[in-house]
Amino acid sequence: SSDEEEEAKQKTGKATPAAAANPDPYPDLKADCSVAGVDAAKKHGTTAFSAGSIQDSIRWFSKGIWLAQQVKSVPDTQHSMLYSNRALAQIKLQRWVEAEEDCTQALTLSPDNVKAQWRRATARKELGRASEALEDVEKVLKELPKDAAARADAEELQRQLLKAIPKAETAGEEVSNGKKPDVAPGFKRMEIVEESSSDEEEAKQGIGKATPAAANPDPYPDLKADCS
Repeated sequence: SSDEEEEAKQKTGKATPAAAANPDPYPDLKADCSVAGVDAAKKHGTTAFSAGSIQDSIRWFSKGIWLAQQVKSVPDTQHSMLYSNRALAQIKLQRWVEAEEDCTQALTLSPDNVKAQWRRATARKELGRASEALEDVEKVLKELPKDAAARADAEELQRQLLKAIPKAETAGEEVSNGKKPDVAPGFKRMEIVEESSSDEEEAKQGIGKATPAAANPDPYPDLKADCS
């Protein structure tokens, strides 16, 4: 029965044939379908990453993730680490969406995975999701010791994100006196309409009428209609 197979798997640390509903995505990468095999895949991925073979490292971490899904006795912390490691490789290739997704999976498995939290902040920053990135950074800062070497990097990212988020978003108030909030370098303000390319265009947006700088002259000046 399926219950007996699950019990046997828990005792041996190996997946049973009935558990192979999800086919191996990388059959060319050889690793035993066991806790030891998951650890071996992780080591292969780490070695490939250190050697600069980022794509190979992603394949090995992916293999380890697949194995961990088959072998239910793999600790969540180890499973989480595989996602976190693959996220780092995705970041190396500037695959921000994939990195963010991997970090979220890592944190679902192990909410205390500080590296995953930090890497997700990095990915979300690059995706323009400054508010969410700030939440991640602030959680990281709560976990890091006061004298941690990485703390300076986290605090610097926190400062950048605070500048990037509109005051209306951080303070819960509407932006007053018509000024647009400052945005830190590397961040693009998300707006419904495109930003103006000149002062004249900005003036036109402000009053709802075209300014005298219309480069395209009126082809029918004899037809009278207000330019509004």
